[in-house]
Amino acid sequence: MGRAALVASELRACWAVAWADLRDTPTRAAPLPTWNCST
Repeated sequence: MGRAALVASELRACWAVAWADLRDTPTRAAPLPTWNCST
């Protein structure tokens, strides 16, 4: 597994958590989440 694949997998996991949190708090649905998904 290459580095790009590992990073992509981590990003997918991060965004999954971010979207789940946004669904739980629709009033806080900002254009860009505040989670650290840039790693």
